[in-house]
Amino acid sequence: MASQTLRYAASPPACPMSASDVPDARADAAPPRLQRLGDAMEAFLRFQALGPAGDRERFLHEHAELRDLLEPLFAAPAADEETTSGAPALGPASCLGDYRILREIGRGGMGTVYEAEQRSLQRRVALKVLHQHLAWSPRSIERFRREAGAASRLRHPGLVPIHEVGEWRGLHYFSMEFVAGTPLNERLQDERLGVRSDVGRAAEAAELVARIADALQHAHEQGLVHRDVKPHNVMVCPDGSVRLLDFGLAASTEASDVSATGGFLGTAHYCSPELVGGRRVGPPADVFALGITLYELITRQRPFVGATTQAVLAGIEAGTFVPLRRLAPTTPRDLETICHKALERRPEDRYPDAGQLAADLRRFLRIEPIQALPPSAWTRSIKWVRRHRMRVALIATSAALVLGAPIAWALHLQGTNRVIEQERATLDQAEELGFRSIEQTLAMLGEQLDRQPGPGARHEPRVDELVQLCENFLALRGDAGARRARLAKALWAIAGIYSHLGRPAAALVACERSRQLLLAGPARDAAGVQRQLGLIQKRELHARQLADPSAGEAEFAQAIAYWRPLATAPQADAETIVEYADTLLVRARNLADRPERRRDAGQLLREALTALAPEPLQADARAASLAARCEAMLGHVLLHTGRPDDALHRLQAAVLRIDRLPADAVLGTEKTLATTGIGHALMKLGRRADAETALRAAIDTATTWLQDWPGSTSLRRSLLQSRVLLGSQLLTSNKVEDAETVLREAMASLGDGPAMDAANASWMDRSVRADLDIQLAACILLLGDAHGADGDDAAALLRHAIGLLEPLVQEHPTQLDFRAALAVAWNSLASLANERRHHDEAIDLAARAIDQQQRVLQVMPRDVRARSMLAIQQGHLAYGLAHLGRFAAAMPVAREAVANAGRQTSVLRMAAHAATLAARDETDATQATASGALAVEALAKIAEVSPKEAQSLLADARFASLRDRADFQALRRRMENR
Repeated sequence: MASQTLRYAASPPACPMSASDVPDARADAAPPRLQRLGDAMEAFLRFQALGPAGDRERFLHEHAELRDLLEPLFAAPAADEETTSGAPALGPASCLGDYRILREIGRGGMGTVYEAEQRSLQRRVALKVLHQHLAWSPRSIERFRREAGAASRLRHPGLVPIHEVGEWRGLHYFSMEFVAGTPLNERLQDERLGVRSDVGRAAEAAELVARIADALQHAHEQGLVHRDVKPHNVMVCPDGSVRLLDFGLAASTEASDVSATGGFLGTAHYCSPELVGGRRVGPPADVFALGITLYELITRQRPFVGATTQAVLAGIEAGTFVPLRRLAPTTPRDLETICHKALERRPEDRYPDAGQLAADLRRFLRIEPIQALPPSAWTRSIKWVRRHRMRVALIATSAALVLGAPIAWALHLQGTNRVIEQERATLDQAEELGFRSIEQTLAMLGEQLDRQPGPGARHEPRVDELVQLCENFLALRGDAGARRARLAKALWAIAGIYSHLGRPAAALVACERSRQLLLAGPARDAAGVQRQLGLIQKRELHARQLADPSAGEAEFAQAIAYWRPLATAPQADAETIVEYADTLLVRARNLADRPERRRDAGQLLREALTALAPEPLQADARAASLAARCEAMLGHVLLHTGRPDDALHRLQAAVLRIDRLPADAVLGTEKTLATTGIGHALMKLGRRADAETALRAAIDTATTWLQDWPGSTSLRRSLLQSRVLLGSQLLTSNKVEDAETVLREAMASLGDGPAMDAANASWMDRSVRADLDIQLAACILLLGDAHGADGDDAAALLRHAIGLLEPLVQEHPTQLDFRAALAVAWNSLASLANERRHHDEAIDLAARAIDQQQRVLQVMPRDVRARSMLAIQQGHLAYGLAHLGRFAAAMPVAREAVANAGRQTSVLRMAAHAATLAARDETDATQATASGALAVEALAKIAEVSPKEAQSLLADARFASLRDRADFQALRRRMENR
């Protein structure tokens, strides 16, 4: 068998067939238009046989009367044209704009297809480039762009999506998704087609053609007719999926400019009678090509063959072919009927569209009555006469009309009943296979989400279609309890995929639908049903917390009430214990994000680790993975509850556990976050250089794992968090320029992920993006004008962060981290406003920051970091009030700032400045004296932290008005005597 390689090319021109392919199939003299088509194709084949010795221009000149048909048949430009046209030659390692060519994977009549890498997005694509010898033809360019335009309008799992259409240095191209697989024409002689392994060859062919028909129906609904459906343009992928390629000959269903001489007809053996005859084509033309494909898959022969291309086209127009069952006698009669209906000569006698053909094929697969009727005796007689009209007399035809009809109908009924009786016993097995297909599709989709680049939302239509498919299965026989249970499990799996895609509301709906199906069944109290209900409760818990970080209490109570008694029983099995521990982890992960509930999270994680500790569970892969994740989560909890030493030990142990496990996207995320946590713990322990090393290792870890799972949103989010924390660490170490570089890299990476705005991003993504905005704004403000930084850029970042955080605070009022981040953003804007002497604005901004920070302190009154942030905000407020002469309001705030400042010299400096202004300009002498005392107190505290800074401030002109005060002079003497 050929290697599993993609070929996105139109097939080569048809090869001549031997006369023995169809005995008795010689056509009558063809009309002139068929003669021209046949002559053109045969002349082209003769020219191809000449090889390099052929002169294309001379050949076209000698066949000027056929030039309009011959030009599009050339599959590749002449060698001299490729080097003299002025366009760059393409080959491995060459570049076409943003694309680096890896290899050529196919050629067709319109263009060459390459496997390429799109460098800006680091993704593999298929790149189709128009042949250079066609680039001079506006009609060829229009047709090439029409192919891309046609395909770009289509969104279906069975079609290959278009990424980009463009022109570069005279080369017209479009890029599309790269799909690995084998062209169907290379599988025709194989025993298996690679689509389903649980049915026979005929049923597998029916399944494959039904899937192609689904894709074509989508194209038909978008107003397009493919016109070149054939095995060469069908890709069978390693996972069993089927993709339809090459819309180079697609035409609008509204178009009327198709004629026998108006363009290339595609491969002759797959043309429809109306296409051969130059008549207007519609969806039935594609149905006809599907019929040919189905016939060829079953018999391994084409229905229309002949010694010459002219004979093939004549046979298609006459509708003459050997009945399918004559070549494949074991083919079920219903499948033959479907195939023959698709091959009817007149479009109105076929299926009106591909969707109805697909529906009949699936009725056959489910062993249900098909809608197509076998041809009547009259129809068969007419066709027989058409094939043998020179041999048969009129009286023989009349006899067939009288005697053939009842005999043929009786024979058909007898054969049909016999097949139905033989296959009815397999109905339950067929139903099982149908369900298994849904379940396998769900499993594959779940596995592929993290492996495919770009945002996961591109998979949402597939999930919605699977939900509808489940409902359709239920409608077939809704009273079957087994069917309900299987559908409930499928919907439960769909809920998990919805959660993975960040659609918790849809996940909750799928969970509720799953529960309804289970509770409506007669076996609702059975152990298996009860277990599935427990799994639904756990999935609801995850979805509820994903939708709202403050929610999930009721769902957790229900889930843990189910799993805890089962898992703590002496006879509990490993699977039950794992589900119990996973429930604890799901809840603990949510509580760990809520400062006031972190200790509760720690208790749940220790309970989970205790449950997973017994020796028999050490060999269970899922239990080992879960234990590593619980260990890492406990490390994060310890880190954020003031125990960095213990956190460091737990997080390092978690990384070691993860390294011993098979790689997957979940563990990649956990390792990245654990390594980031190690860096954070080292920061808290004062080991700044080690912290920076750990954070860079976390970034490298996430970057490496994203190469295998580029579609993982959780991995991307953890990479972003690592970069933001590294930026914060660099800021703390006064490496502002390095911090800015890291944070701008993080900002640039957001182009690969979903948009970060309050309307469509998850609360987690909005929170991380807001943190990034705030950190980058801090870099810009610290760099200042000397480094070309722009305060307006910083203000824009801060206001964007506020736009993300304010809705989060409204949506999740108990989530203190959102309030704290919002307070930081308001405060940074206040600092910028004071710097620009917009003190009125600064007062309003600082007051907003203080309001949010005080709400945090109401819940966590002993949190040192929260109180330090409040001191900074109070310093900015006091500074703004003092500059506006509002001393009565400024001094109480300045006094609180000094009390809360601790060792923050920047806060003490602002408070001292505000108090000095009040001491100098306050009209009330008592208040002025008190303000001066506060200013000196603040300067004295600075002296305790940084004597050098205090000495500089004592000499600063801003504090000159204090120099006559006794306490100021005493402070200066103390500093001089040090």
